[in-house]
Amino acid sequence: MSKSESNINGLLNTAVAEGNLSPEAYQALTIEDLGAQIQAGLGIDVDDVDASAVVLVTVQPDDSGSIRFSGNSQVLRDGHNLVIDSLKGSKQNDEVLFGTRYLNGEVLNPYCPIA
Repeated sequence: MSKSESNINGLLNTAVAEGNLSPEAYQALTIEDLGAQIQAGLGIDVDDVDASAVVLVTVQPDDSGSIRFSGNSQVLRDGHNLVIDSLKGSKQNDEVLFGTRYLNGEVLNPYCPIA
């Protein structure tokens, strides 16, 4: 651990002890390897992308009870799949990375090539 990391950890520990930082916030700020967490969320290594530019498409469907109880779950799924099919049919489909994360946080699929 570097000196600056030690200083930051000490500062955060003091903030928790004094009640200025919640334990939940502390946990969010002290992820073991933040880079690995970000990479896991992306779902694809940068070296696996053959294009010099990509289009990131993020879909965040509402997975709340109001969708389910109003009988719109299938409509939501159909719309999601229609977006995917449309992107697959585009001329630039090899440059599109597509990811779906539900409104309540669960990841259906991390970014991956649409082609």
